[in-house]
Amino acid sequence: MVSSGVAVSSVQLASAGETGLEVIEAISELGTSQMIFARPDIYTFILTVTFQDGVKRCRHVRVQVI
Repeated sequence: MVSSGVAVSSVQLASAGETGLEVIEAISELGTSQMIFARPDIYTFILTVTFQDGVKRCRHVRVQVI
């Protein structure tokens, strides 16, 4: 569990395809990020937040591009 008031140390967004991880990039903890896809498919992303106390939280998101 993350303590109240613990600052974010880093945020990463990774995309996974059929062959495994394709892209890993550091992103800002605030604001937006834009991705452009050239073909329809279902894409899986893993958002990882690391806090200054060393605790990591991961969320998996699937996006369908039509």
